[in-house]
Amino acid sequence: MNDPQAASGRYLRFVGWLREDGTDFRLDQGWETPRIMEPPPSTNPHYRLDLLDREGRMLISVTPHVDADVCQPRGGRMKTMRVLAYLPWRESGTRVQFSSAREVIHEESLAPTPPEITWEDAHVSEGALHLRWRARHSKHLTYAVAITQEKRGAKLLDRFRGTEAVIPLASIPFSGACRAVVLATDGLRSQTAESESFDVGAKHPVCVILQPRPDETFSEHEGVPLVGNLIAPDGRSLPLDTLRWRVGGVEAGQGGRFGWVEKLPVGRTRIDLSCTASAESTAHIYVNIRAMNDVERAWQSERNRLTKASPGTQAVLPDLLVTTRRTAV
Repeated sequence: MNDPQAASGRYLRFVGWLREDGTDFRLDQGWETPRIMEPPPSTNPHYRLDLLDREGRMLISVTPHVDADVCQPRGGRMKTMRVLAYLPWRESGTRVQFSSAREVIHEESLAPTPPEITWEDAHVSEGALHLRWRARHSKHLTYAVAITQEKRGAKLLDRFRGTEAVIPLASIPFSGACRAVVLATDGLRSQTAESESFDVGAKHPVCVILQPRPDETFSEHEGVPLVGNLIAPDGRSLPLDTLRWRVGGVEAGQGGRFGWVEKLPVGRTRIDLSCTASAESTAHIYVNIRAMNDVERAWQSERNRLTKASPGTQAVLPDLLVTTRRTAV
């Protein structure tokens, strides 16, 4: 029987990998959930997933999604199919049975109770977030850890086997007051716990210069496009009206992602991009580029062409270039 609603308002997220020939199944990391987060796109009527009680009676049955993995191995190796189902939970359930029309493929016993998990520590020191929790359960556990701030969240650890972790603050996309959430799962039964609030400190936006590239060369007569961006610690693009371009120490534009500069002096020029939103929120980056005169530019193109055509010509090119410069003068 198929029942779209879990009597207790909870589902077992059952996920695993089945070999193409149906001879081997591997249970992946599943958990208990109050809602269906990833509805199967389609179900396969040739398979079924049953929740059984202690006497082997079927309490509920669903049709899982079973489909080929989009990232298939090459070289004739066996393909795998992803199995996904949300099985409504019943308190009297003791095991889960995954079957085809011909045979039982996999059977997994269920722990009588979910894991017990308690936070022991979550604090920031020495440029890192230090986490420690303890858990107790009748089966082996793995953990997933996320950091949350209001309605936003980011995963920090997945399929983690320990109960202590040190996370560099540079890898955390939030600033200010946050909490950590740990999920403990045996593959089906699970429990989550939220830590006390901690402060990861202020984080500044990051300036990015997309054009020009570091050490890029141009002709002295070329115009140079300037393209930049301002990225928040969580990866979002920020308003660009605070960006300021400087070329060779001279302001070249303010309040935009794009800029343009012409008539660069021959030689190296430094291009800076900065954000000055406030004294507490600043960012800065720079690149060096080089402008060449027409003779150098022509010989650089010829050098590249000859080097690709015959690597042995590379040794004589510096002498040729010096001779051509003197002749040009």
